[in-house]
Amino acid sequence: MYKRSAIIICILFLALSSVALFLFLPTRADGPSYSYESNVVRLNGRLYYSDGAGDGYRLFSYDGNGELDKAHVDGESGEVAGMCACEDQLALLLTDDYIFDEEKKEYYRSYQIRIISTGFVPEETSVPILLHANENAVDLQMENGLFFITGVSFDGSKAEVYSVDRNTLQILQDPQEETTGKKKDDKEEPEPIRLDSLMLQVPASGHFIVDAAYRDGGIEIRTDADVPTGAFAVDEGAVEVVSRTRLRLLHRFALCRDFTVFWIAGTLLILIVIILLFMAFYNRRRLIYTALVVEMTFIVMLIIFLAALVFREREARQDARREYAISSMSWLAEELNGIDESVEGFNELGWYDSAAYRTAQRELADFVSRGSNSRVFYDIMIVARDSGMILNSAGGHNRQPIWEVVGANARDLLDEDEVKVLVGGQGYKAIAWYESRARSYAMLVAVLNDASESRWIWQNRAQVAGRFLWVLALGSIILFGVIWIQSEDFRVFEEAITEVALRNQTQLKGPGIGHDMTVMWNSLLEICKKIEKINYSKFRIYEAYYRFAPRNIEKILGKDSMSEVHSGDVTALDGTLSLVAGNAKSTVDERIEQLNELLSFMNAHPDKEGILIDQNSELSVIELLFLDNVLNTQSFGMDLVKDRQETGISSSQLTVLLYYGGFTYGVAGTQDQSIAFLLEEELQDLFTCAEWLHTLRLGVVVSQEVKDRENFPADYRYIGYVSLPTSGRQLKLYEVLDACTDSERQAKMEDRERFEEALQLLYRRDFYMARNRFSEILKRLPQDEVVRWYLFESERLLDLGAKAAAGEVGALHWDTDGVRKVN
Repeated sequence: MYKRSAIIICILFLALSSVALFLFLPTRADGPSYSYESNVVRLNGRLYYSDGAGDGYRLFSYDGNGELDKAHVDGESGEVAGMCACEDQLALLLTDDYIFDEEKKEYYRSYQIRIISTGFVPEETSVPILLHANENAVDLQMENGLFFITGVSFDGSKAEVYSVDRNTLQILQDPQEETTGKKKDDKEEPEPIRLDSLMLQVPASGHFIVDAAYRDGGIEIRTDADVPTGAFAVDEGAVEVVSRTRLRLLHRFALCRDFTVFWIAGTLLILIVIILLFMAFYNRRRLIYTALVVEMTFIVMLIIFLAALVFREREARQDARREYAISSMSWLAEELNGIDESVEGFNELGWYDSAAYRTAQRELADFVSRGSNSRVFYDIMIVARDSGMILNSAGGHNRQPIWEVVGANARDLLDEDEVKVLVGGQGYKAIAWYESRARSYAMLVAVLNDASESRWIWQNRAQVAGRFLWVLALGSIILFGVIWIQSEDFRVFEEAITEVALRNQTQLKGPGIGHDMTVMWNSLLEICKKIEKINYSKFRIYEAYYRFAPRNIEKILGKDSMSEVHSGDVTALDGTLSLVAGNAKSTVDERIEQLNELLSFMNAHPDKEGILIDQNSELSVIELLFLDNVLNTQSFGMDLVKDRQETGISSSQLTVLLYYGGFTYGVAGTQDQSIAFLLEEELQDLFTCAEWLHTLRLGVVVSQEVKDRENFPADYRYIGYVSLPTSGRQLKLYEVLDACTDSERQAKMEDRERFEEALQLLYRRDFYMARNRFSEILKRLPQDEVVRWYLFESERLLDLGAKAAAGEVGALHWDTDGVRKVN
């Protein structure tokens, strides 16, 4: 039920968010609007159009029927200063930053040529191309493998053309490197290219250049007095295609890519908050509930505050800018001695060479560049009211309808005082001012830069979102900090209860806090005291019980506690059995003392993990079981034997036999009394073998399996094998020489090879040579009972002669019922 409700809530929220996105997209994705700053290229029967997009550019592709089939926006690159066809691709001239040349002490404007596919995929981007900082690049053309860049000075006093061979621009950067920041190699950044002027053009006296372009080996210029013709003529076909553009949903997504990213991030953020809020209500966790309620309240208040601030700021600035613009245009009209009077005598032939034109032009240019006007006014124009023709403008875009300069919406200025327009894809506002709506022949039209006045705080959506997230993060940290500090007492109390419930801690001390928490802490402390008493009683009971129970018996039998162990529980396990053999002919008191010494040794070495097996009631052999995970049993045997050696009492000499195998372990008995048992097929044989090895005065003896399994770093001597009567299996045995005294170990190490050679002679039934070798070794090691036993065994087999050759030779064996067993 919980999961299903959570899924339903998430689906409903995503559906509502998607609907909101689809309703919002049409208002955020503006279609193209043709203006004089637009770039149009026809290639392979298709039309490609570009305009601005804030700090980047937008591209549109139209098929042969004039239908829009692809839209693309790049908000990271500069604006498009020029666009042309480059074979079957498109070349864009992109504006970049200003660069100061330390050597020449001059500023330059940086540009780059980017080659893109007709699908708007970047293919190449050139190294920076530098033009003088006092001119703008306005056109890009390509002829015969050469790029021609046309620039116009800021004051319109000249136009220059620069050329660069595409082959010299083969030091092109991979556009993927620009977006990812990764380099294919460690080459240094190529130096920017400074271009020299190829040709120069100046306007006629008294005029300035508005636009220029390279065509057919020469420069075409347009001055403020020229009708836009030739390269500057309006592409009527492009105007028609662009004007009837209808953006489909995918186009809107492409043009609002940055907004879509913020929408996705915001949707996920709110979705996470909703899920957490749902969890808080469902789980009833006080801390999460409080934190989320406070956080949601803070988010709503912050959104309302920012929205109110944005709208009020925007509205106030727009009103202030509009009032400022109207007031300024009123003053300008007075400086012009009236708008109609400033263009009195206008005609298409000679008016642009008259003194009246130059006076009006100077007044308009001075007005736009005056003080803060340069940040408010993009351009100001005198426009004929009947035809919409620009008679005079600060930018020099004269003798053409105003809608060709600032977009199609400018047609509405003939009937309205204020409209929104697009110039090169950028949003502006155009305001018309009349001296008299009824009698005026001309009107002043100011194009206001909407973004400039609010740039310091509301430049773009990313800036607003960034500030919102910063305030949200800072406020959330403060709120959560306050909640965290305020709930410290509850968290401490919760942790204390958890510790008590898990039985990790009962010695608690309540903090000195308010009355309500003090009551709860006192109750918890009383509970802890009772738990402590119960635990102490249980501990004393278990302490007494465990002294008579094998160590870890409940774990061996797979039980969680001793209370779950019952008579009849049996398990199969693997492990190493340690048989500690003492003197079988010792008295009862000596055996008890020997057992006590062994237990004292184990108490002094709690790291020894042996389990005492109470099975051999005669105490001649004491059994210790090491489970399969223990790999240090040889260390146990050596420490035990050396501990006896250090006492200096010969009667306390012990022999430790280590055997690895599988056993059956269990509990047998009644409800009132039970015993633990350990069973193995060859167990009795091993007891007898351990007692007999003790008669040979050996210290630690290990089976082949123990030696290979534990890989203990010690020196060994192979002493032969025993045939276990129960199964007839051969058990190879090794003496651990490191358990001997230092002198004995040194002597046995020196004769180890000779001892093994003697054994091989015995195995090959060369009893005569074996006897001689063992005799030689015994002369050097008279205390070595193993060598002595092999010497007597060789003589016995030599005396038997042919009878000995028929039986098993070389196996260690022991006396049975006082009669030596002969194989």
